[in-house]
Amino acid sequence: QAENWEFINQKCSELIADGITPKFLNLFAYTGGASLAADFSGAEVTHIDSVKSVVNWARENAELNNIDSIRWIVEDAPTFVEKEIRRGNRYHGIIMDPPIFGLGPKGGRWKLNRDLPELIENVMKLLDEKKRFFIMNTYSPQLSLNDLKKILHSVPGFPTNFEATTLGLMSTPGKELPLGNLVRF
Repeated sequence: QAENWEFINQKCSELIADGITPKFLNLFAYTGGASLAADFSGAEVTHIDSVKSVVNWARENAELNNIDSIRWIVEDAPTFVEKEIRRGNRYHGIIMDPPIFGLGPKGGRWKLNRDLPELIENVMKLLDEKKRFFIMNTYSPQLSLNDLKKILHSVPGFPTNFEATTLGLMSTPGKELPLGNLVRF
């Protein structure tokens, strides 16, 4: 995740150099590492997770780092995205770590292979037209990097010039333990 945090810092720094205060959205945000990184980088941060205890944990992490400016929301990520589209809100940066399966606070069911294309299409509607960046990590053994690329190429509005790579840990003999996929632009 440290590479993603550096990427967030770089993109936020570029926006700030252009006189823009970055608006950053963290979906499926868990304990908030990316939210803290974006806040440290000067962004206005909105943190979304459907599990209240996890959002409380993230809030504690922020308090331990003397951060009190993050907007904390317990809500199903796809539902929040749809509401933000209706409100006309835009973000400069969005990161998301969608799970393979999940339940929202109101019982909504999430399945990565079924729901990811629609979520990405909606997320693209939230990104600023010109000054924007996006990061997504997936950790499903059923979703290969090639399958993920096919999904992204089929999403209206998703740029063609994105970085896509596998995430993994290198063992001592030099073999990689695959952990998931990373996409960003």
